[in-house]
Amino acid sequence: MPNTQQQVAILHIDDLPTYLRADVEKQLDATLKSEPMAALPGTDPLDITWCTRWERAGHRLVRCRQPLNGLEGEFAALEAGLRTIGATFTLERVRT
Repeated sequence: MPNTQQQVAILHIDDLPTYLRADVEKQLDATLKSEPMAALPGTDPLDITWCTRWERAGHRLVRCRQPLNGLEGEFAALEAGLRTIGATFTLERVRT
């Protein structure tokens, strides 16, 4: 039986070539279909971001640390999709 309980994870991406940023966003959109939580556990409700916060990580490189919520199957699909585009990432599951 599939797990239908919402889970929380932090997506860590470091040193991503800027040309792959749009591909990461497409993977997020294609795989995370669960309704977003108003405020993820451990985050400030006044600091909610509706978009991925990207920062410069070097010449033509970006990084992000993005809280996410979704079902385990959605996270598995996201991990598979990120691997196909060659992104180096960690999807850290958070116990709630």
